Amino acid sequence: MQNFSIPYKRLTAEGDYLSWKKNLAHWCFFNFFLVALLGLGLRSFSVFSVPFLNYKFLIHAHSHFAFGGWILPAILLMIVKYFPEFTNRIGLQQLRLVSGSLILSAYGMLLSFPFVGYAPVSIAFSTISMIAAIYMGVLLWKAMKGVKSVSYNFLRAGIIFLALSSLGPMATAPLIATGNNISPLYSNAIYFYLHFQYNGWFTFAILAVLYRLLGSEAKYGKISFWLLAGACGPAYLLSILWVKPPDYIFIIAFIAAVAQLVGVVFLLIDLFRMKGKWQISKLIIYVAMTVFVMINLIQIASAFPEVVDIATAR
Repeated sequence: MQNFSIPYKRLTAEGDYLSWKKNLAHWCFFNFFLVALLGLGLRSFSVFSVPFLNYKFLIHAHSHFAFGGWILPAILLMIVKYFPEFTNRIGLQQLRLVSGSLILSAYGMLLSFPFVGYAPVSIAFSTISMIAAIYMGVLLWKAMKGVKSVSYNFLRAGIIFLALSSLGPMATAPLIATGNNISPLYSNAIYFYLHFQYNGWFTFAILAVLYRLLGSEAKYGKISFWLLAGACGPAYLLSILWVKPPDYIFIIAFIAAVAQLVGVVFLLIDLFRMKGKWQISKLIIYVAMTVFVMINLIQIASAFPEVVDIATAR
């Protein structure tokens, strides 16, 4: 008699993964809707306000929920979709643990930050979210062991920046304890976290997927990677120019911004060389790349003291 046990287990596992991905996608879309709704509510504060709600607390709730409830789960879903080999290297229970921890902690932050701001309960939920994100990075790092490619290089760099970004929130605790929560150092610690999340982890995860779609024929992928990865750290200096540092800091920040733009140019060359192999809507590509270039041009402009003065003027 033919044994059907192994194929049945394989099909069951594939069905479980598919079910998990569908559920996570639903959560991502619903949470994105809540993020947009909360953002609309924040805009309405210019017209009217609710007496028992603190605007600053709501901003914290909005940003933390956006990161933990929408962006991080969406990145996880995107990586699993475009790197399907990871489903053979990462257990489904581990993926469920990560996604479940991210979503539960996101709702914990959504329900606590608006009423108490930074307090033990909201800090606990934000810590859980950060640990879940780092655990996700560890799982992905292990899944890439022994494999080399441009897309994997971008993903590895993104994971490093994810871990590095966590130093920002960890630095805020002693600053608050010592009464320095209104100092420039405290603000720069927050900017450290945001820089290595936005310009590091988020950007490099997306570029990893983009180069996976372009495949091994991408000619300038390594050059683009080394320029963007090498400049990401020094580019943090662009976030602290408002404290009026020495002139050489402005110079380093400017060089980093230029290096990033050059890296983007090589990315664009690869992208348009392989236009016929795009697996994503052309409109999405055009809009995304236009915004990406504009961001890098603005970063170059922000390295000039005159622009910093305009941007920080009150």
